[in-house]
Amino acid sequence: MATGNFRLPPQLDINSGNISENFKRWRRQVEVYLAASGATAKEKQIQTAIILNCAGNDVLEVYDNLTWNEEGDKDDPEKVFEALEKYCNPRDNEVMESHRFWNIEYQEPFDKLFTELQRRITACNFLEKDRMLRDKIVFTVTGKLQELLLREDNLTLDKTLKICRAFEQSNKQVKELKNNIGSASHSTPSNLNKVSKKSNPKLQDRRTRSNKSSMSKAGNDNLQFDCKYCGYKHERKREKCPAWGKTCDNCKGLNHFKSKCSKKVHAVVSQSEDHNDPNNDFDDKWLFAINDEETGVTANLSINDHIVKFQLDSAADVNTICQKHVGRQQVSPTNIRLNMWNKTNLKPLGETSLTTTNPSDNTQHEVKFIVVPNGFTNLLGLNTIQELGFITINCNAFISKVSTPPLGDLGVASLRVNESVPPKVLPCRKVPLAIENDVKQELDRLIMFLEDLGCESSLIFQDTSGQVYNFGSSAGYSFLCLNPDINIKFRDHFGIILLL
Repeated sequence: MATGNFRLPPQLDINSGNISENFKRWRRQVEVYLAASGATAKEKQIQTAIILNCAGNDVLEVYDNLTWNEEGDKDDPEKVFEALEKYCNPRDNEVMESHRFWNIEYQEPFDKLFTELQRRITACNFLEKDRMLRDKIVFTVTGKLQELLLREDNLTLDKTLKICRAFEQSNKQVKELKNNIGSASHSTPSNLNKVSKKSNPKLQDRRTRSNKSSMSKAGNDNLQFDCKYCGYKHERKREKCPAWGKTCDNCKGLNHFKSKCSKKVHAVVSQSEDHNDPNNDFDDKWLFAINDEETGVTANLSINDHIVKFQLDSAADVNTICQKHVGRQQVSPTNIRLNMWNKTNLKPLGETSLTTTNPSDNTQHEVKFIVVPNGFTNLLGLNTIQELGFITINCNAFISKVSTPPLGDLGVASLRVNESVPPKVLPCRKVPLAIENDVKQELDRLIMFLEDLGCESSLIFQDTSGQVYNFGSSAGYSFLCLNPDINIKFRDHFGIILLL
């Protein structure tokens, strides 16, 4: 019998989730496939090859590195299963299994929940499994069903299962009856006990036209519609619109509110009320692009077997994708909060890791996305667009040092003393003891510099002196400055040269 007529089991996932449970489910599916395809009648080496083909590349690498007691064990299907089971079950952690068991949430139908509980409780090694299952079911269900279970005396697991299944079935039947009754009442009006009397046809026709006219007028006056400028319902008159004459806080345009502005950023803060709560523990990420698809640079990627258009945002820390492009089972909770360029923020719907395919060269990459509500632009952040090769940052041509020839001397300054300014000697300023030696050395250096220029130290500051300010020191040098009041005795005023 050809093996191509049967569906291949999925590959064994040994990198995420509960690896032990993954192996148990995978082994059961492989055994069914071997029996259905007739492979159990073939040689053991062929069976082993089929098992490894179903397992995938990761398991094949593990298989190649396993050690065997005998040479023929690596071609024995049972030995291969045992070796893989040991690899996937390094040790059992009853505490974590119990934690997972008690944190299972209610799901419909009830039999699906009960099957999941039975599968989980095996690894917990409870002594009284029936009692634990009963208690877990009572703790998990809510509402009237929980009340029914708590009313029962001597509640056993069998009673619990009967009550839950009967309650679920009765709910379905009640909903079906309500739907049937509702559809029947809307489709066939009741004509029972109807009393009619003859009347003047002309008078009746006149009354009918009058009633229709008044109803039409009242309906036109009271007709309300969803306004695209304010977001509320009101009559189709601009005077009734609360946004008429108002200025938008987002684009500064007229006659519309910020919530209905077409120039939006990639997120809306008003969709969540707890974004400004300081007690929330968020990991802030930034988005700087605005919703302008005409000027933005975009790229197409294949995700979940359909093409998704992304805008390249080199200023974004993360990647975003709309909810409609992601399956519900692919989304996991996240503590990331998105911050926009205008300082608004948004707590997203969750995060997910998806396999993306570039249609141009069919290259695949595993990319992490932040899931946002529908209607927003999908974004690719800086790290991702670099990894996908959409942009490159070239930083090799960096000049660490610029060599320039010496600038030379600034020339000779000619200072003339203004004799009309009376001499003034200011008292010395106090110098902190910690920098006293540094200031003294700097003053001595200045005096030596002036003497080298031909000035006699005895003539320096004869009748006029200013206070010295210390502006700190760096690398052993002090920065000194004279009080600017002394400059009036030497300052000349020169006109600015004009270049015509």
